[in-house]
Order: sequence, then C-alpha cells, then structure tokens
Amino acid sequence: MRKAFIFLVFFVFATLVSVFSVESEPITLLISELNRTRSFSTDVSVNFHIFDEKAATPSYFDFSFAFKFETNENSDWLISVTGPEELAGIEFVYLEKEEILFSVIDGNPWKQYRTKDDLYVLGGFLSTFFKGLLDERNFSWVKEKKEDLYLYKLEPNEAKLRFLGLIGGGGYIPNIMSLELALEGKEGRFPIPLYLKISDRLKRESITITFKTFDFETHTGIFENLRKIYYQSFGD
Repeated sequence: MRKAFIFLVFFVFATLVSVFSVESEPITLLISELNRTRSFSTDVSVNFHIFDEKAATPSYFDFSFAFKFETNENSDWLISVTGPEELAGIEFVYLEKEEILFSVIDGNPWKQYRTKDDLYVLGGFLSTFFKGLLDERNFSWVKEKKEDLYLYKLEPNEAKLRFLGLIGGGGYIPNIMSLELALEGKEGRFPIPLYLKISDRLKRESITITFKTFDFETHTGIFENLRKIYYQSFGD
C-alpha cells in the first residue's frame, strides 16, 4: 500500500482516469506512464488567492510558496522547499523501506516523525474524500480542448447542493469546491500536467498548483544520500 502523500498525488489523476477511461485519453496516457516508471520529479509553485472579510477594507490577498517533489520506483519521496527564501533549505524525506518520515535542514537531519499508523489513517481519510468525486450525485466531470490545453473540470451538482440547503433550513448552499486540471495539449507533446486549480463553489477563492517542470525520472543517488544522512543521525 502506498503511503498517504503518494496516494494523494496518484488518486486525483486516477479519479479522472476512471471517468475518462478511453485508451487515447491524455489523462490515461499520463497515468500509464506514471505506473510504468513509478518515479517522477516536479518543481511546483502553490498560490493561495484569499478573500479577507475581516480587513478594514475587505479585499483579496495572495501568498505562495514553492517546492520540488521527487519520488522513485521504491516509493521513497522528497519534498524540498524552494521558496520563499526564508524557508529554502528545508526538506521532508520519506523512506519506504524504513517506514520513516524525517526533516532535513541545510543538509542536516532535524526531526524524526512517527509515520506508519498516522499515514494509514490519513490515507483512509483521503480515500473517502476523493471517492466522493466519483459520485455523479455530488459532482460532474467535463473535458474541454482549449487552444494548447486539455482541461478536465469538476463542478459541484447545484441541484444536489440546493436540496442539501433546503434540508439544512434557510436555503444555505454548502460552499463545496470545484476543480480544474490542465494538461499539455500541443500536438506531438506528451500530456504532462501544467496546473491544478481548486476553487470554492462561487470561484471567489482558490488554490492554484502550477507544475513548472515535470520529468519521469529522479536523480539516482539522491535517496541513497538521504538514507545515509538518516542513519548517520544515530551516531550524533
């Protein structure tokens, strides 16, 4: 069983595959390649677009951070924070064989975390959450071809939401998310992910995850070095 973080990455894409299950589908090609290589690396930026109702003058503000994510065929993974500058040098490492998650700061091991039970619990929660995306009573999936992009969109079922609002009284409509995944759509290019945007139902606030680079390989020696760092920490 893959651990929670890996599970989260693959489950979002796998959910789309189960809906658009055609051999030539771009999303299917992407998942097939991920399953074949079982490794990839990506540079990611995450931007939060938030509406501050408590400010003297209600307005939007944005903040972001960036990181590099790498995983290999053994299900080891590494998150290296690259921005903002104040957080650069912080890394989080998961070693599958040892079943351990630990952090590294400027090349030195810092803190070790208990993981096995905690990650299984988190994995169960994420599984339940994302399985709800497959239920047509809650959401609908739509695919679009727009210029050089393949867009896969998830939109909440308005009729279902209004019904829930009536049951709750007062006509309140839950602010459930919508989701948009963009893949490379230029002819002759592999459909790598470009961005994933998660918005509230009214599309007033959002989180945009941009994949600046995406490669189906990792540096061969990186996890061997991290494993050495982990074991050397016992001698300190």
